[in-house]
Amino acid sequence: MSYRKGASAERELIHLLKQKGFNSMRVAGSRGAVDVISLYKGKAYIFQVKYTKYDSIRVRRREVRRLVDLYYRHNPNPDKETTAVYLAVKFRKHGWRFYPVVKLWALLSGVFDTFELKPRDGLPFDSLFNWLDHQIST
Repeated sequence: MSYRKGASAERELIHLLKQKGFNSMRVAGSRGAVDVISLYKGKAYIFQVKYTKYDSIRVRRREVRRLVDLYYRHNPNPDKETTAVYLAVKFRKHGWRFYPVVKLWALLSGVFDTFELKPRDGLPFDSLFNWLDHQIST
């Protein structure tokens, strides 16, 4: 993914999140695990953002490992999640899909260096937002 397309996707995600009431910022030039940080109703949301023109995307195991490590470092008590970590992918043909890192954890047990994510395996933006709103209100 080119830097320009990635940065554009990050800005688009921030715009979508702000429309839903999130307080979001881009970690510009991070080249690390975090691209966008958001706060919403007392909880932190961290997004690693990807863009692809294809119908699937290959993700490296070490990228997921960094996200999983980040999740557990900021959630020492598994019963009370204070920070949610997502891989956010903008598929050109399918729109945004969100993959909770805790669900990607299972993929790390394989033997391959990369694995494939498809749009059907992720949550669309509206489904993610409705789910987050429900989690916070309960």
